[in-house]
Parts: sequence; structure tokens; C-alpha cells
Amino acid sequence: MTLFKRWWLFCLLVSMTVEASPESALQQYQRWLTQAPHKGEFSEIRHDALLGIAHQFKGDFEAKEDEVSLVYRNPPAGRLHYTGDRLHIQLPDKQHTVELGDAPEAGLLFQIISALFNGDLIRLEQLAAYQLVSADGTWRMILRPGVQSWSVSQILLEPQKGGGAMLTIEHDQGDWRKIQLMRGQ
Repeated sequence: MTLFKRWWLFCLLVSMTVEASPESALQQYQRWLTQAPHKGEFSEIRHDALLGIAHQFKGDFEAKEDEVSLVYRNPPAGRLHYTGDRLHIQLPDKQHTVELGDAPEAGLLFQIISALFNGDLIRLEQLAAYQLVSADGTWRMILRPGVQSWSVSQILLEPQKGGGAMLTIEHDQGDWRKIQLMRGQ
């Protein structure tokens, strides 16, 4: 085979590979944002590594531009409502408001979730080191929060079938939380 034919076959194979390559993780994330659940139900599992036990919670959620609201239906029934600079905690027998300027770690998770669901990658970059990866045609986002004293080592966002999402929060000491967000009907 001549050098020209080899070069031509090589170029043909490269062009076929480029055309067949899957879309980037960023493109997949941006497409997911158009159908991301901003209101619906959630199921949360909290695992305590020290005790080796897990608790499950269910409820309703709503995510707006600078607000995230979680309403727990089963014990402990209550509501967490993040409004940018405050975290409002409402339980059946008491209410409490946390000023996030006094406790920045408490608001960081809600700020990250808000940035994730609004596609605000500039804000997200200020809050956490993140990496968008794609494997087998599915994207996921890995985040490492910037607050050093916080015990969260990693946050993982993965899309789910039907436009939902799985948010996994891993702590340094082995505890973790998995929050599955499902689109409302």
C-alpha cells in the first residue's frame, strides 16, 4: 500500500471517529438543565458510618433561582428553606433561622445545589472545585467544596432516568447522604 493510501485511510478513520464521538459532558449537563427537576419529590438516605445505620426520609422539594426548600413528610416532619443568606428550619414545635454569614458551612450545600440546578458554573466554581466527566454516554459532576473546615469531602451529581437526579454527599469520616430528586407530576 502506498504512503498516500495509508495517509488517506488514516484521515478517513480519524474523521469517522470524530463524527461518532459522543457529546461532551458539558453539553449533556446543559441538556439535562432544560429538563432538570425544579419541583417534585425527594427520597433521602443518611448513612452513619460510626453506628453502621441508615435512615430514610421522604418529602417534597422545590428549587428556584436562590431558594431551595425541602419539606419532610415523615418523622422528623419539618421544612428546611434556604433563601440566599438565611436557612429557615421549621419543625412542628419550633422554628429557627440561621444567618449564613455566621455559619457559612451551613449554607454552602444549599448554595451549591442552587448553582447546580441553575447552571451557574461561575458561581459553582467559586464554591467548589468541580469536574464534569462523561462515561458510557452519561455525564456526572464531581465537586469538592472550597470550605476547608467542612467535613464534606465530595458531592456527586448524577442524572437519573425521567429527568431526575441523584445527589450523593460524602463526608470525611465515612458518613454519606444520597438524595434522589424526582420530577413532580
